[in-house]
Amino acid sequence: MQRIVFGMPVHEMGHTVTGWLCGFNSIPSLWVTVSSGERGYISSIAVLTALLMLTRYALVNKRPAWLVPAIIIFLIQLYGTLIISENTADMLITVGGDAMDLVLATVPMVIFYLGKDTQLYKGKLRWGFLAIG
Repeated sequence: MQRIVFGMPVHEMGHTVTGWLCGFNSIPSLWVTVSSGERGYISSIAVLTALLMLTRYALVNKRPAWLVPAIIIFLIQLYGTLIISENTADMLITVGGDAMDLVLATVPMVIFYLGKDTQLYKGKLRWGFLAIG
């Protein structure tokens, strides 16, 4: 039951995020990910905007550790969008369901171990993230 309720949306999000990093416009839903047959600009611009916002947050709040993931994700997106072929990108999107699922499920589990001064710890929301992860 947990796999159906919590696992499948994370799995479909894995296909979607992989598609975004390869330059495809993808939309997750239950048990299927709708992806365009060719590369588009909307998802690439959206991911780039999110990375720029993360970079700004890191610089304004003096958190240089947040720059490392922003740079790594930017390089992955650059490689996935501009260098690999569409056939390779299709293969990565297919495999990305399970592969990116593992990455995306790790994030809520890591949130469980955030410090006691965070709102996630005080509000007990971390237990929900643990179950989803």
